[in-house]
Order: sequence, then structure tokens, then C-alpha cells
Amino acid sequence: MADMRTPILEDRNGAVYWPGVLQAASSKTYLSAELVQTLKERLKSEQTHIVLNTLTALHTISINGSRQTRDQLALSKCMKQLERLLNRPPFPGVEMAAAQLLMDWAFLFGAEELGLKSFHLLSSHC
Repeated sequence: MADMRTPILEDRNGAVYWPGVLQAASSKTYLSAELVQTLKERLKSEQTHIVLNTLTALHTISINGSRQTRDQLALSKCMKQLERLLNRPPFPGVEMAAAQLLMDWAFLFGAEELGLKSFHLLSSHC
């Protein structure tokens, strides 16, 4: 299992480490398999701040990343985990946060794979 506390996503105090997130987003290549696995594992956490920080990191990576990065997110197991957060939220509020992320992706990237999959997840959830 990937380390839940990774310097690219989170500082020592558990807050989002913005320089690392922006560095991952600005990469013109694919996200590392290790980072994608860590994101997925963090979405499974039972700690509210870890899940919410991860949703924020995913949003930031998608907005600041390339289409190639967004296509990778659309095809990753992170999408399956987002679906689980919608259907079986581990704690109050996470369902709304996940739905907001998917709604943003559906609106911002509607013509891309990430937007289409997000729209589909939201449609099947309602």
C-alpha cells in the first residue's frame, strides 16, 4: 500500500503541500504510477482531512495539468474510488465534496474523457 503521507501531497502538519501538487500538475508527461496509486489510496482513508485534501489535490492537478494528465485521471482507478465515495461515503460531507469535484470536471472538461466520465458518474448517482 502506498504511503498515505507523501511530500508531494501533504506537509508534516497534514495540510496540502501546494508546491508539490502544482509541480505534479505542471508536468507535461503522465503522472507517476506511484502518485496515482497514492491518490487512490488516500481516497480510501477513514480520516476526513486526508480524503478532502486529496480531492483538492485532484482538482488542482486537473485544472493546472495537461489534457494528457486529465486523460490519465479519467482512466485511473481514482475514478472508481470517487464513485465509491458517492455511493458509500465513509463520513458526512465527503459525498458532497466528491460530487462537487465531479460536477466541476463535467463542466470544465465536458468534451474530454474526464468530463464525460464525471458526467456519467453524476448521472448514474442521481
